[in-house]
Amino acid sequence: MWWIIIGMAMALLVMILLLIMFREQKGKAELGLFDCESKGGSCDPECPDGYRRSLTFQCPAEENQGAGAAKEICCFAEE
Repeated sequence: MWWIIIGMAMALLVMILLLIMFREQKGKAELGLFDCESKGGSCDPECPDGYRRSLTFQCPAEENQGAGAAKEICCFAEE
């Protein structure tokens, strides 16, 4: 009977370790999921003619943009 308790404790420990491992890597995965350019879009201060703005996907923040620089938005070609 004691081996059931030990087995359950080990299974709980493994489950907690797996949750910790995958939770830490979630941030890295999200960067690629919502990246504009990886989905075929372009990052521009304004969408050119024939393109529409996407509110779902994001452009990465550039460190070299000054305080007065326009924030880039994700644009996709209209079909």
